Amino acid sequence: MKRPLRIFVSAGEESGDRHGAKIVRALSALDPSAEIRGLGGPRMAEAGCDVAHDFTDMAVMWFVDVFKNLRIFVRVFERTVRDLGRWRPHVVVPIDYPGFNLRLADRAGGMDIPVVYYVSPQFWAWWRGRVARIAEVVDRMMVIFPFEVPFYRAAGVEATFVGHPVCEDLHGFRPDPRPLEAAGLPPGHDVVALLPGSRRSEVKRNLPLMLEAARRLAGERPGLRFAGSFSRPRLADLAARIAEDAPVPFHILEGRIHDLMARSRAALVCAGSATVELACLGVPMVVLYRVSAPALGLYALLNRAPHIAMVNLLAGRRAVPEFLAWRPIPGPLAEALLPLLDEGPARREQIRILDRIRKQLGAPGASTEAARIVLETARACRDRREAAGFA
Repeated sequence: MKRPLRIFVSAGEESGDRHGAKIVRALSALDPSAEIRGLGGPRMAEAGCDVAHDFTDMAVMWFVDVFKNLRIFVRVFERTVRDLGRWRPHVVVPIDYPGFNLRLADRAGGMDIPVVYYVSPQFWAWWRGRVARIAEVVDRMMVIFPFEVPFYRAAGVEATFVGHPVCEDLHGFRPDPRPLEAAGLPPGHDVVALLPGSRRSEVKRNLPLMLEAARRLAGERPGLRFAGSFSRPRLADLAARIAEDAPVPFHILEGRIHDLMARSRAALVCAGSATVELACLGVPMVVLYRVSAPALGLYALLNRAPHIAMVNLLAGRRAVPEFLAWRPIPGPLAEALLPLLDEGPARREQIRILDRIRKQLGAPGASTEAARIVLETARACRDRREAAGFA
């Protein structure tokens, strides 16, 4: 009788936890006997993964944040490597989070454990030379954007486009109006979603600027309502504190982000995965990412992508207004949003492009396709070990 497959999944922040939970469920559906352990968060644990450490509250950006938490990262890393050595999984599945996961992949490879990476780090935008590192430590990449396949194959990395997992969430999505009504957003008012990001640092930087832009919008469109969705209670509490002295009322939902997006006339959104979700729902948007002046200089030095918004990268041009800023710019943000609220050419053109982007992202089923590749790799490893006389 074959031994159960042992699979280790490593996710390092909230988006990774979401993707990890989906792939854990898909793995369990395809092979209920598989044993799945890993690093992740509450969603992965709820999906059935034995989570050794929750990284989702430690999402960090930029070098300063990393150094602040370096001792914790080192401790968790060394403990994880010891666990891998004792448990000997048949495959390791890192999800994005390259600073931690590429080092883990390297150590896994040294133990003859295959590595199948899910959700590519954005090396095509940052440090393109590091793709050589992927070629050294990763056996296969499972990517969620079509343009990533030729990028990796040109570097000698086996890469497969599996589709984007957000398509699973939003295929046939029907918004529920009740949570929005409970938050004070009854039908009959146009809503602008203010989505400052999923990290505390992003909410602190972006939300005050978004609220000031909202004040200017409200001056032009007095009937507008403004709302935001936050995935964790701590983030919702932080947003509520920031909004206490806001120049406009700000309605806060805990979770239910897709219900809010679908109900919104337009969105002011932090650059990130939320832009792809808005694109799938056909919601016009303006994209913002606010950084410090030194970070902006570093970005200009290191970044190789022509846009900060993923939807613009997918469109191949600046189809959506985007702002990378170190100083407050509420005026330009409001001016960019205004034409998207009216039934005019700007709104119609952006909706047309967003529909085209949605079709690029593939049909629902990314997690199942990724799980099939993981199981195929794990079975090959198990068979190889058993043929050699050890499990």
